[in-house]
Amino acid sequence: MISCATNQSGTNPLDFSRNPCYHTCMKNQITTTQPQTYNGWANYETWNVSLWIQNQPFLYNTAIACVEYVSDDETPYQKFIRNMHNVDKFTTADGVAWDDELINHDEINEMMFDHHNEEIN
Repeated sequence: MISCATNQSGTNPLDFSRNPCYHTCMKNQITTTQPQTYNGWANYETWNVSLWIQNQPFLYNTAIACVEYVSDDETPYQKFIRNMHNVDKFTTADGVAWDDELINHDEINEMMFDHHNEEIN
């Protein structure tokens, strides 16, 4: 019997077509899918938007104002998107649209609230 840990047949263990252990070993592996994140954010798009808002003064100040003056019919990030469109800024400098459907609005709103609270304290 050939062990999966060592290849006693003399074939290249990375040549899966001739490695008799490959199919047996792979069938016994359990794979799990972990939620994908990007630098602690839901995904690249959310991270990118957050990065730009937190590091560019105009965007940061706009985000703080959006929290301060948000109305009951929208969230701070929705207001932020509307304001960006009003000044013809539809994307981050990296090309991520402010209204990209992949952006996690809950995370962005939480970040905006956190920074707003830091500013007023």
